[in-house]
Amino acid sequence: LAQATALRPPASSLLANDVRDTAGDEAAWAARVESLAVLPRGFRCGTASLNFKPRELPDSEARMNLGVIALDAPTDLVAGVYTKNRLCGAPVTVGRDILAREKPHIQAILANNKVSNVRPGPGLGVSCAHTVADAAKEALSLEGDVIPASTGVIGWALPVDEMVAAASSLTLQEGSAHKVAEAMMTTDRYAKAARSELPNGASLVGLVKGAGMIEPNMGTMLCFLVTDAAMERSTMQACLERCVKGTLGSVGVDGDESTSDMCVLLSSGQVQEVSE
Repeated sequence: LAQATALRPPASSLLANDVRDTAGDEAAWAARVESLAVLPRGFRCGTASLNFKPRELPDSEARMNLGVIALDAPTDLVAGVYTKNRLCGAPVTVGRDILAREKPHIQAILANNKVSNVRPGPGLGVSCAHTVADAAKEALSLEGDVIPASTGVIGWALPVDEMVAAASSLTLQEGSAHKVAEAMMTTDRYAKAARSELPNGASLVGLVKGAGMIEPNMGTMLCFLVTDAAMERSTMQACLERCVKGTLGSVGVDGDESTSDMCVLLSSGQVQEVSE
């Protein structure tokens, strides 16, 4: 036993079985995620962090991250699949309303960890989601709407003042969105990203978080997909629903269907003639 312990690599380098085949240690995994998360044309991203005292636990201090993925220009090329849980979070309600519009005008997704904005108290959920999203929209000089996404503790209220202050410091950069993947982690051990190269130089990039409350009807994830491939909005929605059904809509771990699941697909539409 002593010999086995001595041969064991340090905890910082240990990887779970599901990632050992593609990375030798955590640094290699982080580098892989960074390369996979390079954004398609027409997208930029940014992150910010803040400390706050939860209203529900005023004697403690917590840390929260914000992550934003923004388009260079507003788009109506958007599709989404949300949790089927009847007890859903305020960001799910807001996102559904935005996607239900005949001609949505969307320019960003803003995600926060630590607080899920689910049942935070009367009058707080949806209004707080709008306030924070509007603050990011103003700070980044966006013309289109911002889709909110939240993950974390259920029953806590968003620290709106602190989030608005942090949103004002957001800036956008081209390149990899790996920091956004890291920002929205809660109980995840690793950031997660994937990419697919498409015809005519287009690409599809996905960021996802989720480690608990995993049950079918959306697999308990925040999943953001971005592409520069132009396609009809109806085609995007059909493709997304078909893909989610056999993946996020099928996985189960602990039998708890999440209140906050969402999978959103955005396209900048900069690459034409990409087949379904």
